[in-house]
Amino acid sequence: MPFLKSPPALGMPEVMKRNPDIAEPFYLLNEAIMRGPSTFTAGQRELIAAYVSALNGCKYCCASHTSVAEAFGISEGLVGELVDDFEAADVEDGVRAALAYAGKLTTDPEDLGDDDVAAFMAAGHDEKALYDVVMVTAMFHMANNIIHGFGIPDQSPERLAQATKRIHEMGYAAAVKFLRKR
Repeated sequence: MPFLKSPPALGMPEVMKRNPDIAEPFYLLNEAIMRGPSTFTAGQRELIAAYVSALNGCKYCCASHTSVAEAFGISEGLVGELVDDFEAADVEDGVRAALAYAGKLTTDPEDLGDDDVAAFMAAGHDEKALYDVVMVTAMFHMANNIIHGFGIPDQSPERLAQATKRIHEMGYAAAVKFLRKR
C-alpha cells in the first residue's frame, strides 16, 4: 500500500517525478553506475543489484533487476539460487566474490575488513572492481529504501515487462525524459 496518497503512487518513476530536482541526478547516477565504464558487465551489475535488493527484502527492485539481468543473459533463476544457497549457485568465481562482498556490505557492513578485501582481490579483482561493487551496492540500498519508505507496491507483470524493456534497451537515463514531461 503506497504511503503517498496524492496522487496514488504507481511505481518508482511516478514517485520520483514528484521532485525532479532530486530525481534527475538520481537517475543519472544510476546510469553512471549501472551503464558507465566498469570492470563488470551491465548484466553482472544488474545481478548484484538484484541480489542486494533480495537481501534487503525489496521485492520491487529484486524483480525489476532480476528481469533486466536475465535480459542481459544472466541465467534465469540465479538470484533465487544465490539467496537459497549461495555456495551451491552456479556462478563464476569472480562474480561470486563480487556478490559475497556486496552481500556482506548489505547484511554486515560493520564486519567488513581486510580479509574480505583480500578474498575479493584473490578472485582476480582490482581496486576499480571493488569501487564498482561498492557503488552498485550503495545505489541499491538507496533505491530499496526509497521503495520501502514510500510504500511503493510491487509492479504488475505488464509494468515489470515495460520497465525491463526500457532499462535493458535505454538504460537509466531514459527516466530523465519521463521526468521532463511535466
